[in-house]
Formats: sequence, structure tokens, C-alpha cells
Amino acid sequence: MPTFEVLGFHFGISKTEAKETFDYWLEILRDVFPASVLEQVGKHDSD
Repeated sequence: MPTFEVLGFHFGISKTEAKETFDYWLEILRDVFPASVLEQVGKHDSD
């Protein structure tokens, strides 16, 4: 799994901004999808 530093580099932003963006979208996904779907995704990190 890439680090926020690597993600920031790829998108031309700082690692702090990459983490903040990730956290922002993760909160939205938690509101949209049922917890069971997010748990299934978390169990299949290799997918």
C-alpha cells in the first residue's frame, strides 16, 4: 500500500494534503456505504 508521501508525490501535493484528502473521502464513503461493505473491502486488501 503506498504511503501518503508517495501518493502526494504522484499527485503533486504534500503528504499532509494527501492524507487530508484521503480522510475527507473516507468519511464520505462511510456515510454512503453500509458498514458491512467497508468491512468487506478492508478484509480484501490484496484485491
